[in-house]
Amino acid sequence: MNYTIYFSICSLFYSIMLIYVVSRQKLPKTNNNKAFKVLMVVNFLGIVADIIYNYIAVSQKEITIPLLIMSRVFLMCLLAWIITFTLYIYATLFNEKNKSKKEINKVKKKAITVSVIAFIISSIIVIFLPVNHNLKEIYSYGPAIDFVNYFSFACLAFGMFYMFKNYKTSNSGKCSPFFAFIVGGVCMSVLQSYDPKLLLIIAVETFVMYMIYFTLDKENKQAQENNKLIYDDEHKGEK
Repeated sequence: MNYTIYFSICSLFYSIMLIYVVSRQKLPKTNNNKAFKVLMVVNFLGIVADIIYNYIAVSQKEITIPLLIMSRVFLMCLLAWIITFTLYIYATLFNEKNKSKKEINKVKKKAITVSVIAFIISSIIVIFLPVNHNLKEIYSYGPAIDFVNYFSFACLAFGMFYMFKNYKTSNSGKCSPFFAFIVGGVCMSVLQSYDPKLLLIIAVETFVMYMIYFTLDKENKQAQENNKLIYDDEHKGEK
């Protein structure tokens, strides 16, 4: 059995714990929080798909239709996560100053539309590209895997470009999950080059999810404190 499944099982535990904690909180309906909730769900589905894929590969020990389906589902979860993560970075760095509510909503709808189209097209490509399976050591390789890797690099390149473009208005704290994902991705790629079955992308995603959560939690608390101060000042004025 591929021993990286133990990382996936640990990631599943942390993913469920994060979903539980967030579900107990009333987060403000901001673009960042909405993207974060989608990331949580996609991360959870990706972990489940990875565990099911490993279980099918180990139990059946042959290439079957369920194995082929789950390998594609897992790749689509990776695509959905990196696209949503890029959307989160875009929403985080987007400067709303001197922009009307209509302009902000227009940009928001455009970004979501582009993301959905990118996911549909990339998913179709992944479905039709071949995936090879090494059932002895339990890992996948081939054109579909390469496409997901190249697509992820393209999304990260866009994120870096947009971040440096808006460096004057960027908050280093808000960008820390992005840097963590880059560092984690590079380390994972190096390790995987020595051991192809060492797939740690799910563990990296889950770690980044927690960084995003603590970043947003701090941001949400500051927003609540500011709103409270504004509320107190308004009522003092009434008195």
